[in-house]
Amino acid sequence: SGKLGSLKVNQFSAVMKWHFTPRSFITPYIGAGVGYFTGAQLNATADPFLGTTAERVKFANKSGFIANAGVNFAVTRGMSIGLDGKYSPYKARDKSDPDPTTNSVKLDPVTIALGIRFRM
Repeated sequence: SGKLGSLKVNQFSAVMKWHFTPRSFITPYIGAGVGYFTGAQLNATADPFLGTTAERVKFANKSGFIANAGVNFAVTRGMSIGLDGKYSPYKARDKSDPDPTTNSVKLDPVTIALGIRFRM
């Protein structure tokens, strides 16, 4: 099978979280915030088997809403293991096209992260 193309997007975000039970062993939380999408570029492939680039589309920068939820599991008093999910809908439009209804792509990425958290 061949590659149809590639999409690159940078996202910067700020999220406020509300922890339901901040001092317990299991701490679920929800959050909301804003994200800024920048540098979005689509490289479409002319021939998927040869990998030659047919078209490069640069998308306009855009800000948007972010929904967040997760849970922390306490390991010690100052350390926990956390599972975090973020949803950030994003509809990008071609910078060079004045009509916003054409040459757009709708992405609804969900980001899942597992990590170690330290509290001081």
